[in-house]
Amino acid sequence: MNSCLSSVWLFFAMIIGASFTEARSLRMCDALSSLSGFGNHIKSIQKEIAPPVTVESTLDVIHNSYGFFNFPIFDEGTPRLKEVCPNFKVMNRADKEKFWRNFWTQLAHHESSGEMKKNEEAHEGAACGYLQLHCELKKRNLSIRADFRKHCSGQIYFDPQNPEKNPLTSPLTVGANNFKCGMAMLQNQVDNTNEIFPDKSKQNKVYWMPLQKPQQMYLNICNYKGCGNTPGLCQELVKKRKQELQ
Repeated sequence: MNSCLSSVWLFFAMIIGASFTEARSLRMCDALSSLSGFGNHIKSIQKEIAPPVTVESTLDVIHNSYGFFNFPIFDEGTPRLKEVCPNFKVMNRADKEKFWRNFWTQLAHHESSGEMKKNEEAHEGAACGYLQLHCELKKRNLSIRADFRKHCSGQIYFDPQNPEKNPLTSPLTVGANNFKCGMAMLQNQVDNTNEIFPDKSKQNKVYWMPLQKPQQMYLNICNYKGCGNTPGLCQELVKKRKQELQ
């Protein structure tokens, strides 16, 4: 049932307690939306009852319906990850989830400023959503191994400026699909390079540019409170990382 239908059910249930079939509600929705002012009232009701769509609320959906540990990388980490975040190897599951929530929040900030957006001029075609993944399913499939493709098959972009043009999928679900695909792509990268932050010779197998630049995601992780580093140590690690990539 779409959002307009939901609003009609809610509106009339409150007034007369009547029960409508979905077909009758659809006809009523079309008729009432055409009346002057009522269409705007329907949109107002939808806006009031819709949950806010943010990176944080989207990661809540991941927590509740998908989880953060569907791939080995999220439990095991990598050698360089443990170097920049020494506490990772002693974190319990709850602490690791906080770590990964911070990781995905930071990556979304670098890629899209934490917004559901579409970049038509991205490298190798349009990029969509929080993590700026390939908008075209065919291109997403080319960048990931076959048995991971099921994690990237869902709708990954919801146009917030033109909600009427979107398929009947909630923006929270769409955002979660974006992160689910990103998780599969990160595991795919680690399978190919053995690292989240690989050596210089394997940089071409890294999808996200912020993972290649020491002053971005590498520094963000080092500064994460749960990793137990000091700012001075992080600056030294970033300097070392830059030298390794020269």
